Amino acid sequence: MDNFLDNYQAAIGKFATYAGAGTGSENELMYLALGLSSEAGEVAGKVKKFYRDGVMYNEDVAQGLGDCFCFLCMLCRAIGYSASDVVAMNFEKLNDRFERDKIEGEGDDR
Repeated sequence: MDNFLDNYQAAIGKFATYAGAGTGSENELMYLALGLSSEAGEVAGKVKKFYRDGVMYNEDVAQGLGDCFCFLCMLCRAIGYSASDVVAMNFEKLNDRFERDKIEGEGDDR
């Protein structure tokens, strides 16, 4: 693993202290998916306050994005994927849509 993302993904495993950590179990998937959505909600809340108040706290948003990224990487591991593989798959999908002029629109099968 000479990839930074994969090294990060492996290193954060020590922070996984929840029930079923490292098992890929239903409990682990539930915990990680809920954690990811919870952290994403916190980021959205900070952006909402920017919309309301006109003051953006970039560092707070960045911290929240880091928490999202941590949960995302742990969820990747739980389903048997490396973070770098997931990022590469996403890039390939987006690049394919771009090349076919299908970035805009709806649906997974564009």
